[in-house]
This record gives sequence, structure tokens and C-alpha cells, in this order.
Amino acid sequence: MRSPSIVLIDPFLLSLPGPHPSVEVLDLFCDGLLSWSGALDRDDVVLCLSTDAVAAMFDDHVYPYEFTLRDMLKELAIDHFDHETVCMVARRLLEKAKHLEDLMHIHDVTFVEERTRIDPAFV
Repeated sequence: MRSPSIVLIDPFLLSLPGPHPSVEVLDLFCDGLLSWSGALDRDDVVLCLSTDAVAAMFDDHVYPYEFTLRDMLKELAIDHFDHETVCMVARRLLEKAKHLEDLMHIHDVTFVEERTRIDPAFV
């Protein structure tokens, strides 16, 4: 039997786009998030997220976003996505994902700030 594939989820996938996204940006966000719903019930895939990234999402108030997403969809007249379904997929991804640091036995990460570039630059 093959061992499961480990898939690292970029926290950007789960982070609600800016305070005033365009229709296209919000549409891509919802569609992208919902496209991961199939991976949730697969036994051959181990989803993982960085513990620090998840904590930062909460600290930066980019998650949870149920009411904010509902209001954005309504404001932009996007009716082909249900905010409850999108939020349920996000919640299930967070619940099912293993902690990257535990899975890979990562205890410390160091970097040289002068030689480290973060993309996208607006982060």
C-alpha cells in the first residue's frame, strides 16, 4: 500500500481577501477554497498547515470570516456561492489539517532577515 501524499496548504488559500475585493477576486477565493473540498475525505492525502500560519490568521483577523464573507458576497451581488458552504470547507480544512511542525518534526526555523524576501511584497 502506498503511503499518503503530504500536501502543504498555503494559508493564503484560507485567508479572506482584503477589505474591498473585486468580484473576480472574491469569486476566485470562493472557487479556490471549494475546490479543496474533495481532498477532505481522501485517505491517500495528508493535508497540513503551519501552526504559526494558522495562529497568524487568527491574530490578523483574516479568519474566521463567516459574517464578513456573507456581507462581501451580498455587497458584490455574488449569489452563486453560499457563505456557509465556503466557511464549512475552510473550517473542515483547518480541523483536518495536521500541524506541519509536528508532522515534519520541525522545532525551530531561522533565517537571515537581510537575505530573505517575502512575496507577495504587500504582506
